[in-house]
Amino acid sequence: MGIPERIKAIREGKRIKQIDVATSLNLDPSYYARLEKRGSKMTLDQLQSIADALGVSLGEVLGIESNTDKVEKAKVKALEHRIMELEELASLHRERYDKLMGAVSWHIASIITEVREEMTEMAFKKGFLNESNIDGYFVMEKNEDGTYKDFYFDESLDEKYDLYLDFFISNLLTEQQLIQLMHQLSAHLMEGLSFIGNADLFTDNKLKRAYNMMTSEIFGKESRLYGEKENETS
Repeated sequence: MGIPERIKAIREGKRIKQIDVATSLNLDPSYYARLEKRGSKMTLDQLQSIADALGVSLGEVLGIESNTDKVEKAKVKALEHRIMELEELASLHRERYDKLMGAVSWHIASIITEVREEMTEMAFKKGFLNESNIDGYFVMEKNEDGTYKDFYFDESLDEKYDLYLDFFISNLLTEQQLIQLMHQLSAHLMEGLSFIGNADLFTDNKLKRAYNMMTSEIFGKESRLYGEKENETS
């Protein structure tokens, strides 16, 4: 492949139009079109300018790869492979995250229902509460049908209620374990966020696009686990 064909292949591979390269070089589009066809008749300075406009090395335009080029490409390839792995992990953990969120929502509702029923029933059975003194121990809210909708412990409760508090705490710990598990599932995303922070260290445009894709399509939703908004990880 000659230099003209190689320049055209690189430009089309990057989906760059001739007019865009001409604009970057401050050249008339028709002049650049003729210049690109000249290929080997161009000076090294002209070839370097075109290479810069296309975001590649002069060696790539000439069909020569230096050791530095090979190292950079190997680095980019390794990072792109890791990005693909992170995409797969994020997809898997996003699915598990959604399932856990459903479980937590159900569990919280279950805790509220079970604790209310258990504590109220035991309190009445032990004689701690009855219709005449219930308001002395709980701040209650009632539904329209007269059933209790919500209640809170009065701060003056004595040690006789430790049993009910222990029951309540044991359920809360179960919920907390689920929440901790969700954070553990998303911990690997910190590696991805570290990649994002160092994106400017690399000059490869394809790699930068991959970083942007990771930010907008993957980490946006997952970052909500940390109480962040989507645009804070962009």
